[in-house]
Amino acid sequence: MDYDDQKEKQMSATAWPQAGLAEIQDPSAGRLDAQRIADYLGVPLPSLAPAIGERVVAGDESPSSVSIQDKLNQPADVLVILSRLFDSKQSVRAWLNSPHPDLGSQSPMSFILSGKAAVVSNMLQAALAGQPS
Repeated sequence: MDYDDQKEKQMSATAWPQAGLAEIQDPSAGRLDAQRIADYLGVPLPSLAPAIGERVVAGDESPSSVSIQDKLNQPADVLVILSRLFDSKQSVRAWLNSPHPDLGSQSPMSFILSGKAAVVSNMLQAALAGQPS
């Protein structure tokens, strides 16, 4: 696979609206949905809320509101990439919850829930591009 093919694969893996990971999107609005992302990760929404800089999604505000879309992009990128690499949600969760040497033997999930999903996303994107960690 040459560089252009790798770059195309990397770009398509992180383009979540085109990725077909409907499980993390609000079907009526087409936007990322914090509750659906939390469900995919297998964590309660209150565990994800601090990771995206929100206390909780207010009762009168939708978990797919426009105001939180930017904050959901990094966790969504991680899920899109992993859903393309693994054949099941369970495999994605297993990878996320396993210690990783490039993360100081911490789990990728711990990085996501501590607001550092960008670290995991960047690591995965580099791996897709064939760049060493």
